[in-house]
Amino acid sequence: MRYLIVITLFATACTDVPLNGPHYNSVRERLSAAPTSLYVHDETSSGAITARRRGSDDWIVGKTDVTIERGYVRARIDSDGQLSIDQLEIAVAPIALDGVFAKPAELQDVVLRLTDGVRSEATWASPDAARATLAMELAFDWAIAIDGAEPYPLASQRMPLQRVDVVLAGDGDHVDAFIDVDAAGELWNWADIVQITGLELALTAATAD
Repeated sequence: MRYLIVITLFATACTDVPLNGPHYNSVRERLSAAPTSLYVHDETSSGAITARRRGSDDWIVGKTDVTIERGYVRARIDSDGQLSIDQLEIAVAPIALDGVFAKPAELQDVVLRLTDGVRSEATWASPDAARATLAMELAFDWAIAIDGAEPYPLASQRMPLQRVDVVLAGDGDHVDAFIDVDAAGELWNWADIVQITGLELALTAATAD
């Protein structure tokens, strides 16, 4: 399994000093000065999960689109010059579990998050362009609601460490991000009745400046 996160940072057409904060001459300068926060745009982000449920004779596999509600990423260059991802959190709209139970059911309060901050050496082609690979452990928090009843919280599901590729570019004043997550394998197993075996996310995010 492999996660691919591609973060693209680029400047706006305006070259004036931003009104709400300091001016940075490069991506590296901005990330070194302070952690940089990026907010996921729900209207331009999308995702899908692949799940399977046990049928009478074999597994029945299906793929369901998911709606991204919001998200947050925070990145920086630490005192050792390494790229650090301190926070990553993505909230997803309720996911229908069609045909799994005798009654309608859905996953609610679904949040994918980084369990702990990670860092790695970055290779800089210029002060505005870098690449790095990080090992991330991601976890799902969620609840299940059956037949319109109150959602019942499920235990957090942690996934094994995954390689995350990060690409940085831009000039530092404004940060836009494209995040692509592609995971395969047994990501979640509920009593060997329902399994999530794939996760795809295509996210766009930006700083608030």
